[in-house]
Amino acid sequence: MYLMALIPLEPNAEQIAMFSALGFCIVMVVLICLSSVTSLIGKAFVAADKIKEGAKNKAQEAKPAKATANVSDEHKMVISAAVASVMSESDSAELLAVISAAAAVALEEEEVRVVSFRPIELNYSRYGREQIFSSQNYIPVKNR
Repeated sequence: MYLMALIPLEPNAEQIAMFSALGFCIVMVVLICLSSVTSLIGKAFVAADKIKEGAKNKAQEAKPAKATANVSDEHKMVISAAVASVMSESDSAELLAVISAAAAVALEEEEVRVVSFRPIELNYSRYGREQIFSSQNYIPVKNR
């Protein structure tokens, strides 16, 4: 209602320009305020992450590193199958490097030392049947 009082029924070019400039300035001020608020919120999240990382680093420094991680057998089989599927049997040095890299990714560690490994058979159907049988508590019975 108040805006209608600012603009006459038949405004001239000067009044139109003044009203447009005023509207543009108001929009720009609101956008600057919104930008500032979102920047401050982003900086608050970054600061909170730094505090969390600092607390995590202090906790890791206080605790000795575990020699072994709790990785399920299924996870180990998946890693081994993935490594075996891309490697040939003759590349033992490369296989060891790939296993180390896969273990580092799976355990989310920077450095992983492989103590031993054994090649797996590429018999995925057998592994699948074992998973199905173990999930259903299936006990095979011989037919007589």
